[in-house]
Amino acid sequence: MKRLITVAALAALTTGATQGQNEVDALRYSQSYHRGTARFMAMGGAFGALGGDLSTLATNPAGLAVYRRGEISISPAVHYSSVDATYSEGGMRNDSRYNFNLGNAGFAIHFPTSGDLGFKNFNVGFAYNRRNNFNRNIAISGQNAKSSMADRFVSEANGLGAPTTVNGELVLPNGASPLFEQLAWDTYLINWDPNANEYWSRITDDAQYGQNQTQTIEESGASGEYDFSFGTNYADRLYIGGTMGIHTFRFIRSSFHTEDGITPDIYLNSFSLLENLDSYGSGFNFKFGMIGRVIDSESFFLNLGGAVHTPTFFNISEEFFTEMTTSFSPGEPESDPPTSGETSRSERNLFDYRLQTPLRVTGSLAAVVAKVFIVSAEYELVDYSTARLRSNLYDFNMENQAVNEQLAQASNIRAGLEARLGMFALRGGFAHYGSPYASSQDRAAAEMTSLSAGLGINTGNFYFDMAFVQNRMTETHYLYDLPTNDARTRSSAELDNRSALVLATFGIRFGE
Repeated sequence: MKRLITVAALAALTTGATQGQNEVDALRYSQSYHRGTARFMAMGGAFGALGGDLSTLATNPAGLAVYRRGEISISPAVHYSSVDATYSEGGMRNDSRYNFNLGNAGFAIHFPTSGDLGFKNFNVGFAYNRRNNFNRNIAISGQNAKSSMADRFVSEANGLGAPTTVNGELVLPNGASPLFEQLAWDTYLINWDPNANEYWSRITDDAQYGQNQTQTIEESGASGEYDFSFGTNYADRLYIGGTMGIHTFRFIRSSFHTEDGITPDIYLNSFSLLENLDSYGSGFNFKFGMIGRVIDSESFFLNLGGAVHTPTFFNISEEFFTEMTTSFSPGEPESDPPTSGETSRSERNLFDYRLQTPLRVTGSLAAVVAKVFIVSAEYELVDYSTARLRSNLYDFNMENQAVNEQLAQASNIRAGLEARLGMFALRGGFAHYGSPYASSQDRAAAEMTSLSAGLGINTGNFYFDMAFVQNRMTETHYLYDLPTNDARTRSSAELDNRSALVLATFGIRFGE
């Protein structure tokens, strides 16, 4: 028999941030690993001082002013992700996923001027640029002799106070999460001990650990930006541009956690928790950039570039639900026992909120030698601790404090090289994205490194480019949250994320 669920708990499902938007959500939608054309990707994305590529509408819009002809292109891509998860005594498990997507598509239109005032052209452009790819599968398993997810529910429940009696049934007090503690109570995973005046669980009461734990996670979705840009060229010395970006994303995450192989004499065979999140949002930002040619000779020129990206102002909607199942052996000695187990599912939690992402600043340089070799580099600075969550229904004070304390300033570096051999070109690139976490955090090593290579063919009016990009990042993942940082380490897995991207760009140039 299921325990009684309070009306107050059900009402909380539609009136507050019960799923718990936090620094993880703020970071996920603030990070940007720029995607674009094959040439852009092959050179590590270091185009801030080069321009002449539709990807720069999203990084330094002054690059649009470099165009001296019109252009239209499209860049389809194939993305492959692989995650090696190492956990407890379970060794390593691997899971992977393929995804077909669009890296970039857009056009630039060149409008020459008379040049009387020194301005030689005024260009407009539009491009879709993919900003982040959320597609990956994770599989984690192992024995845990130190903790259980049930510890989390017991700890949270003990912070609520004693249950009350309604119509002869014990019910959790107000404040219990209808997505977690209520389900644990409803399925008898946690119980109340009136003698000890505390909540307890069969698996945690006598520290009956050593159970098998399995967690599978499936993530899908992406973020992308629609960029509307303008640029102008002053005397082939100064290039100025601006972009209004419309940023959209969709993120879906399904997590299934199971614990079984539990000590037989406590009668609990297994329990599982399903968590499902569907999040989508849209926002806007502005970007301003300049490129200056500081050296210009027949055999060598050097450009310096800089750009500022305002925060993106997102409106986000989320739908979240959970489902818990327990299984018991016959002979459970409790006074009101389930005979075999219970399943309880939450209502769907709908919540709207706003996110302000951090400001971004970039500086770049590029050199062309003998009209054959191109060398470029770019530095980007972003302070993730300045992201802010907001809502008219919830103050997010604690969550924004966590953002401020746990996230930090990060430096991103991109570099690229191109060698032109007639109508052919060979390219290589490197990028390093610094950790967004404060050095005091155990996730502080979450840096990503990217290596890339590519080639291109340019006939003048038509060009074709290909690129291959390999990314790698290690991170710490917690199967569940526990009350203290020391306790959290009892549920941590190390994830080795590797991904590969293959993309091609088909482009046509037109006009004079």
